[in-house]
This record gives sequence, C-alpha cells and structure tokens, in this order.
Amino acid sequence: MVHLQQKLAIRGIVFDLDGVLLLSSAIHDESYRQVLKPYHIRDFDYSRFSGMRTRDCIRTILTENGIPAADAEVRAVAEAKSRLALDRCLAENPIAPNCIPVLTALRELYSLALASSGSETSVNAFIDRNALRPLFQCILHGNDVVHAKPAPDIFQKAFARLDLPAQECMVVEDAVAGIQAAKAAGALACGILTTRSECDLRHAGADLVIQRLDDLLAFSTATFA
Repeated sequence: MVHLQQKLAIRGIVFDLDGVLLLSSAIHDESYRQVLKPYHIRDFDYSRFSGMRTRDCIRTILTENGIPAADAEVRAVAEAKSRLALDRCLAENPIAPNCIPVLTALRELYSLALASSGSETSVNAFIDRNALRPLFQCILHGNDVVHAKPAPDIFQKAFARLDLPAQECMVVEDAVAGIQAAKAAGALACGILTTRSECDLRHAGADLVIQRLDDLLAFSTATFA
C-alpha cells in the first residue's frame, strides 16, 4: 500500500476506459451473455474478464467450457459482442459522473493517456462522442498491442508515448487484469470501485483504491512531489 506521505514523482496518469471513464460493465455483461446463449454457458461471470480483450475472453470462455472453436468463430463471436456493446454505449453514453471536469482539472497538472483493451472503434466513439481528444496526449486501444492485459504491453507503450518512466506514472483501473498489467509495467496502480471489490483490487496489487473519479482531485501536486 502506498502512503500519501511517501514522495511519489507522479507526472502522468493513464486511464482505462470501460469501468473507469465509461460505466459500461452492465452493458458488456449483457452483450457477452447474448452472444454466448447458443453455447449454453453456465455461471458466466463478467467481472472475471473485465479489462481483457474481447476475443481473448471469448476464447477462454469457450475453452473452459470444453467447446472447440476455430479462430474464425472466436473472431465472429467477439465482433458480434463488440457491436452489441458499442451500439448500447453510443445510445446510452454511460460516462462516469464528473468525468469531463475531473479530466480537465487533471490535465492542468499531469500528462494524461487512455489505454483500453477495447476496439479502436469503441474507444474512438467514446472519445469523439464526449469531445475528449484534446485532453489526452496518448490514446491506445486493444489492437495497438499484441499482448493485451494482464500483460503490461499497453501501459508500457503509453508511458513511452508520454515520454515518462513507469515510476512517474499512475494507472487508474477497475479490473484485476488492468491492475496486474499496471504493476507488471512498473507503475503506481490505482483501483476504482466500479467493477471489483477493494479486496480483489488490493489482492491484484493496487497501491491505492478510490471510490470514484472525483477522489483523484484530492491528490494535489504536493501529495506526489
């Protein structure tokens, strides 16, 4: 656990999208359940897969249930799930409360990046729908890396784009896979309580846990200097 008295040279903040800036967990849960209906999957638990790339999730789910599937089938199911989720996200736009004011305020103090396992289409749709592009110095999606979360690749790439060392960056994540990726990349990991419990996030390696985005504003530059 990180104590706020510690000297932390945080100069950049990297945000996940789903579950952090976009409260879309229920939408993704229902979209997965819909495309998995033909396979009669039992005990599906979306929280296990939050933060992971969709096609990796579909492949894992089918494998765990002993269902053989060729790459083309996995890709087709993943694309169908992504379309369903995107359509609902565009229609409902479940942006986190005070997301834009919080990001605007933080942008005055830190370099900001977005690093999502989501598709290029879904990430760009959220960014453009809410006119957030000017707030981020770097925007990455699942197709920008070969190995998705919990591998550290997407965060390592974000730090490089921000031109900052990992130890000077904080990652804000709601998912176990995202926290694991942040820690593997060498960053400070901040969990947010939208998808998983504090116990789950701490166990994954979260250095601190917040209730909502607004809590980030309590961390002044003095806190991290």
